[in-house]
Amino acid sequence: MESTFSQRLKVFMDEIGLNAVDFIREIGLTNPEKVYRVMRDPSAKLGFDTIESILKRWPRLNANWLIANNGQMYLEEKEENNFQQAQNPPGRFQEPEITTFVNHKNQIEKIEIIIRLNP
Repeated sequence: MESTFSQRLKVFMDEIGLNAVDFIREIGLTNPEKVYRVMRDPSAKLGFDTIESILKRWPRLNANWLIANNGQMYLEEKEENNFQQAQNPPGRFQEPEITTFVNHKNQIEKIEIIIRLNP
């Protein structure tokens, strides 16, 4: 089923149990109008910085789903585990911050491709 960015954002907020005020607080926005505009106008989109803040706060959220309605709402655990194992072979010290950063870097690269393909 096709949905707008606004609808997917609302679905995600319902899934995590946050209203707009709490959601804005969670991602550390100083200008809540960005999110309110998206909630009111289905054709509105959030900027890259705001999407990046959302993905940093919820690293399992699938950027492809949020932006382009591709795939599932959350990254598949198997995909995430395969990626982490490749980056951190057994016996090597794992730093969650590095793993999260790499996941976000890959999602940001995908976002940039999606943006270029969907002007």
